[in-house]
Amino acid sequence: NDGLQAADTVMALVRMSDVEARTGDELPRVFREQMLDGMIVVGSVPENGEARIDAATAWCVWLDTSVWRDTGCLRRDETGGAALAVERLAAAGYRRLVYLANPDRDEVGRIQTHYSHFERRRGAEDACARAGLPLTAAEAAWAVSGQPFPDLVAALSPETAVLAYNIALARRAAAWAAARGLVPGRDFGLACCDSSLD
Repeated sequence: NDGLQAADTVMALVRMSDVEARTGDELPRVFREQMLDGMIVVGSVPENGEARIDAATAWCVWLDTSVWRDTGCLRRDETGGAALAVERLAAAGYRRLVYLANPDRDEVGRIQTHYSHFERRRGAEDACARAGLPLTAAEAAWAVSGQPFPDLVAALSPETAVLAYNIALARRAAAWAAARGLVPGRDFGLACCDSSLD
């Protein structure tokens, strides 16, 4: 933002949800009136979002999105991050891994669109294969009540580590385990593919 201001450019924040399902006069003003010199798009992009952004501006940087082109795209190394987590868990002495992720479809049936959903899983699978570690896939149930992690009940042991897709799943798994008297680091291992200050 400081760099944009120094170049006499003002930043406007537009949520993708404001663009996704709207048309014509419902679109945010920056789209309706072609007020954009360029865009920096961050995160998941809905189906029609890419075409709308292309129509709104000729200059765009796609940052950590599922859009991948020859130029103008920056991404984290999701497969490498997951592989690094597996390597560290193996070095810590865990002999079995459970990869915990959300289902491939969200709660309303839409396919997961962010590339990290599939690349993190692939990175964990490849690293486990290289290390000779058995890997079990587990999906989180969308319902918060009841049994959110049905596949973890029998899987946890002091030799087993859970590698969660993101920090939200890692927190939910830790809380779920704590309610059953299980402590990460003692009764099972717990790591996650996201980075978080906490």
